[in-house]
Amino acid sequence: MLVDGGTLGTITSPPDREGEEISQVFPLEADRPAGPVKVRFEAAGPATPVRLREVRLLRLCET
Repeated sequence: MLVDGGTLGTITSPPDREGEEISQVFPLEADRPAGPVKVRFEAAGPATPVRLREVRLLRLCET
């Protein structure tokens, strides 16, 4: 999956049924120092396997 010109990661478990939603968290990586990213997908049908619903940066907890 590409976000803002960079590869974010691979969907590990795409949704099966049309309209079904899944969420996946992509971990912090060197090229994305802002923190982990949570992405929400929806199954869109046979022509387009998934439709992006939301991309959200997760805040890192400071210790």
